[in-house]
Amino acid sequence: MMYNIIRKFNLTVHLHNKEQNRNRGSKIMAIPKFEDIFLPFLRTLSNQKVHTLKDVREKLAKRFRLTEEEREEQVSSGSRRFDNRVAWTKAHLVKASLVDSPERG
Repeated sequence: MMYNIIRKFNLTVHLHNKEQNRNRGSKIMAIPKFEDIFLPFLRTLSNQKVHTLKDVREKLAKRFRLTEEEREEQVSSGSRRFDNRVAWTKAHLVKASLVDSPERG
């Protein structure tokens, strides 16, 4: 099943290697781009329970080993950059019908 999701998004081994390097302690980039969050986002939801976006953001921040400073970094509109990227990831996954959003939040 995970293979179909990866293929559908045309994610490459490159994405997987970035995540593996992060897990080994190597920091490739400070805040991942939203497309680099797809696979970790789906893995976070893999237990098929209902998760709040806030909980998913917390788990992803830990997975990517973001510092508090990185978590607080803002875009020009004033919203937090990482939160914004996680929200865009969710939006793309919902639009692709890979993630359900049964409730607001």
